[in-house]
Amino acid sequence: MAEKHFTGLRAKMLVVVAVGMILLFTIVFFAARKVLYDGYAKLESNKTLIQVSSASTLLNEQIEQLDGIIAEYAHWDDTYQYMAQPDPRFIESNFTDGTFANLKVKAILLINPEGVAHYKRGFDYATGKPWTIPTSLETAISKGGVFLDPRRNKLSGFFWTPEGVCIVSASDILPTSADKKTTRRGTLIMVRHLDKTFMEHLDNVVGAKVVFQQKLDAQHADIEKTLETMQMFSKPLNHEQVAGYALLNNIGQSEKLILTTIDDREIFEQGESTLSLLSWFTSIIALMLAAISWLFDRMVLLRLSRMNEESRASVNRSI
Repeated sequence: MAEKHFTGLRAKMLVVVAVGMILLFTIVFFAARKVLYDGYAKLESNKTLIQVSSASTLLNEQIEQLDGIIAEYAHWDDTYQYMAQPDPRFIESNFTDGTFANLKVKAILLINPEGVAHYKRGFDYATGKPWTIPTSLETAISKGGVFLDPRRNKLSGFFWTPEGVCIVSASDILPTSADKKTTRRGTLIMVRHLDKTFMEHLDNVVGAKVVFQQKLDAQHADIEKTLETMQMFSKPLNHEQVAGYALLNNIGQSEKLILTTIDDREIFEQGESTLSLLSWFTSIIALMLAAISWLFDRMVLLRLSRMNEESRASVNRSI
């Protein structure tokens, strides 16, 4: 009788219900897990790309701002006259300590066509002390350097030094109403150093740690390869941090300048919390359905089985 009981309708229905529940919850769980995981990964990537894009935009705006400043000073009749007849009063009235602070520059140079500096000063407006121009930059702004190339009337961009990245802008010195026949009287160069104070401000605006890298070790060679085909991309560094990468124009240097943003993986952690909650929620529902199935078995299937047995017994007695 027991064998017939387990091979009858009741056993078959229990097997069908159990298998159906297992398949249903397995499919639903893994489908929901993939959708949630991919969704949070996309959100994290988008946030990181926005951060690195914002940092790149803000830095390029610094170049544009410095270009606008240097254009006013380089294409000014007083500057043009000074290069022909140097007058200390021009420097005293136009390139004061306050000028460096207002323009947010740490070096200003006026160099004649022969490469001789009529005026050259490095000044740290934050500390009020002289600012030493980095050696590598000194070479670039000296005679024969990339910023004194007579074939170019202006040049600006990022310049990496061991002391930090600088924004350098150089422009031919011409009168206000210059034309193509006007003779240039040298080059005006201004240097804006992206120091610790500026980088901290940039970090706060972007919402992530911003760093510059000129050379990457062999373990990160794939980053440079990816940037050759993509302007910017994001990549998790580990379980706790995610990074965004973008290329910047590194003037006069063969190595590429890589802009990197580093941020905590808050979105990823939220995704993991959601997936954990989904797992618990799915388990609870599975237990509830298992309990309902057990009650259904005890209250319905078992009674039907007994009624079936009683019916068969009654038929057998009547025969």
